[in-house]
Amino acid sequence: MVCALGAAVCFGTATVLQAMAARAAADGAGPGTGPGGDAALLLRALRQWRYVAGLALDGLGFLFQIAALRSLPIYAVGAALAASLAVTAVVAAWLLRVRLSGVEWAAVGVVCAGLGMLGLASGTEGEQAGSDTLRYAMLATAVGLL
Repeated sequence: MVCALGAAVCFGTATVLQAMAARAAADGAGPGTGPGGDAALLLRALRQWRYVAGLALDGLGFLFQIAALRSLPIYAVGAALAASLAVTAVVAAWLLRVRLSGVEWAAVGVVCAGLGMLGLASGTEGEQAGSDTLRYAMLATAVGLL
């Protein structure tokens, strides 16, 4: 669970750092920049240390996520990764000096409490393999989706 929460912290912090860099890069944009942005905006963002640090944190978060998936059920990892939204809110309040309302702080607390309960309730994955019927049904579903 530590790796899954580490991934959430990495992803949430990366989001804020990349937002800060994108804002700074957009401030340097000329009058010809349209609402959709342009390739020059991306190049300006890539020159910002915050953007590069955000990309590095995304990569580190991905590695934490893989490590977590090796030892935890996917639902537990998915729920922990969803906590990156709460991390984003807290880090944005700190770095961007955004003031969170009481309801938003309560939502962060509820997310943390929910993760704590999920961590206590989740067990290890079963060691049994699915039946051949299940395997063929999953294969047929995957092929059908393609």
